[in-house]
Amino acid sequence: MKHRRFSALFLILALCLSLLSGTAAAEGGTIVAFAPLGDASAIVTPYKFSLVELEKLFPSELRVTLDIGRTENVPASWRCIENYDEALDVFHFVPVLDRPTAEGLALPEITVTFEGALQQSVMTVVPDSPRVDVPILGALTEDGYVYAAAALPSSYNAYERGLLPAIRNQNPYGTCWAHAAIGSVEADLIHDGAAGTSVDLSELHLAYFVYHDYADEKGCNEGDTVQLNASSFLVGGNDWQATNRMANLVGPAWESAVPYSLNTSYSPSASAGRNDGCSIQISGAYSINTADREAIKYNIMAHGGVDASYYDYDSYYSYAYNSYYYPEASGVNHSVMLVGWDDSFPKSNFAGDSKPEGNGAWLVRNSWGGSGYSHFSYFWISYYDKSLDEVAVAYDAVTTQYDHCYAYCGSPFWAYYTMDDGVMTTQTYNVSKGETITALGVQTKTAELDLTITVSCAGKTVTQTRHTTYPGYYLIPLNETIPVAAASTATVQITHSGSSEIIIPFETSATGGNADFNANCASGGMMITSSNYTFNTDADSLVRLFTDDGLSGGFVYGEPDFRLPAKTRTVGNNAFEGLKMSVVYVPDTCSSIGAQAFRNCTNLTQIRLPKNCTIDSTAFSGCSALSCIFAPAGGTTETWCQNNNIPFTAE
Repeated sequence: MKHRRFSALFLILALCLSLLSGTAAAEGGTIVAFAPLGDASAIVTPYKFSLVELEKLFPSELRVTLDIGRTENVPASWRCIENYDEALDVFHFVPVLDRPTAEGLALPEITVTFEGALQQSVMTVVPDSPRVDVPILGALTEDGYVYAAAALPSSYNAYERGLLPAIRNQNPYGTCWAHAAIGSVEADLIHDGAAGTSVDLSELHLAYFVYHDYADEKGCNEGDTVQLNASSFLVGGNDWQATNRMANLVGPAWESAVPYSLNTSYSPSASAGRNDGCSIQISGAYSINTADREAIKYNIMAHGGVDASYYDYDSYYSYAYNSYYYPEASGVNHSVMLVGWDDSFPKSNFAGDSKPEGNGAWLVRNSWGGSGYSHFSYFWISYYDKSLDEVAVAYDAVTTQYDHCYAYCGSPFWAYYTMDDGVMTTQTYNVSKGETITALGVQTKTAELDLTITVSCAGKTVTQTRHTTYPGYYLIPLNETIPVAAASTATVQITHSGSSEIIIPFETSATGGNADFNANCASGGMMITSSNYTFNTDADSLVRLFTDDGLSGGFVYGEPDFRLPAKTRTVGNNAFEGLKMSVVYVPDTCSSIGAQAFRNCTNLTQIRLPKNCTIDSTAFSGCSALSCIFAPAGGTTETWCQNNNIPFTAE
């Protein structure tokens, strides 16, 4: 009896399941007809898009008739019948559906025709010479460890985050290097909140004055000349030619003042180099080893992107995956920006039979026009690309420019001496009356340096320290300005410590190629002093001296070498303990500084804090060089400084 009851229950359950299954099938139904695609069945584009961009033109749903007598929209993705990486002018696509189709029913088809191709611009990059090794340093700021590698996300996309200006078009000239440098400056300004994505600086102005003389009001570059050998100045260059000019306050200019459309007709006077009406000034240019992925990632996040070069050959670009991998070591012929990454980008998603040894790719920002994701705008290059140059450059920029620059290095080329630890360089400058010495621009070619800087002029001497992590260019505001009432000679001495071999760069000539650069020693030479000897060189240093008009002396807040993120709420206990940072900016959103937050930051000289901030009494213990805290007056921060005997200066 029990057995029969069980069998009956089983039959009832089976019948219910059968009915439910039949109902589900009826509800889903089989597609028996497709509505016509109409105009969507034939797409014509001016050039071949990457597949990810092309798919945006396809319908995401299809109108269908089902065998259950109902019409509805069903989701659809699309598959290319051909290999999309083939060199064809016409491709055919059919839908991929989650519903069954009736036997013999033809799938709708989209035909895509490419009328032509975007013209690739001339690709020329002049290698920086001589080259020096840039070590792998890890996830560093410009002044020490701040973010551990674990804090970096596995993917990041500055383009998707809306942190980049519109794609530029260098066509048909070889100015990729100028576009990469200017784009990096623009990206840093956007990242820092100093400009919006509409910011537009002139690549043409930079390219012109790299290959032409500029008027120097101070006469420091007297005898430094440029003789263009090429038929046009719109030719190859490199990041350090760009850095040299911008560090000398030669540009950048606004695009509206010097539009790229002027191209070879642009022929300004030499005075237009500095009198460009733009207040943007680069405050740093840092050389980073591209094999140092953590450092590249950090600097993309910190500056919006980095300037990089590689060898571009169209056959190694995959239209299907919008990716690039060049499998052989080679020189470089093109400069771009790296503006993101994806650690999981599959190594199989690259063209050719030779694949990278691992997953992962950088997001490239190109300067060939176009839009969205394409070889001409944004695409992926493998972490393991064999042609990627070993050095990328991250730029820092500010929106306030110093009034005058004393720079002997009119030639962008350089040579160097290799010296012992503790070497000191001395350079003099004839400063005009009625100016105030405000800052130095120091160019280094050695990583992890501790600089001791002494500036003497008009009876006043200012000494301060600065740690530099990457080789590169650093704008260093003086902690105390020096007013120069009468024309005087300023002496700048810099002691370099921290390495057994320290590279001291100096200006040099370079002939051949696109132009001849002649370097004349206008200063009388840089003096070098080591533990064993002192000698006067017949070459100018790469140190700049900056002044402002008027006489003002006193303690000033320098340009930060580290800014906490804009939405920082708290600085936790021991957050930055022992780091080599000099000038720090803490945003107004921060309400508290934890115990020993900056403990033993022995290079820390200045910090800017919010008006009202709760500060632990041990927050700055061991900060022996801390000379001042800046904040708006009248708040709890000022009171804390008074109670703890720390100098306070109101903003």
